[in-house]
Amino acid sequence: RAAIGTQPGERVVLYVGRVAAEKRVDLLPEAIRGLPNVRLVIVGDGPFRAELQRRCVGLPVRFTGYLKGEALAVAYASADAFVFPSDTDTFGQVIQEAMASGLPVVAARAGGAIDLVRHGYNGYLFTPGVVTDLRARLRELLANDSRRITQGLAGRVAAERRSWPSVMDELMGYYTRAMSHRRLGRRPG
Repeated sequence: RAAIGTQPGERVVLYVGRVAAEKRVDLLPEAIRGLPNVRLVIVGDGPFRAELQRRCVGLPVRFTGYLKGEALAVAYASADAFVFPSDTDTFGQVIQEAMASGLPVVAARAGGAIDLVRHGYNGYLFTPGVVTDLRARLRELLANDSRRITQGLAGRVAAERRSWPSVMDELMGYYTRAMSHRRLGRRPG
């Protein structure tokens, strides 16, 4: 945790991605305001970074800039939860990365996040653009270590099911069933 500038006893909420207005990162400073022992770590860079840094003055926020490889893996491994406020992303690869790292995800109930995050199972979904709902979901998740760990493990299992080997195994299973139906003169159904 020291590698990303956090203190012992802090809960670390991680954002990884482009720091741009359309990613709704503007919600993050207000979302963590008033949450005890919480530090927000923002990994990434972009056109909204200077403005976001201005809005975060006096708050427990750390900007790391762009990270990749081992440094990015350390950031994920050092966090307690992942936040994804974007309501425009069609998939959200970083959600997959966070889940593969065993992190529960708090994401906007929009776009690709709704296909990846099961509310109350591997994270929470909040009403897009509503900072009070985002804060409530973060508070709920961070207040219960058992729930946070259980949801993180569930996310990891879900991410493993979406790995390339897993997807290929599933696809090959469909082909095998289709071919066996054809040999038997039946239509797949």
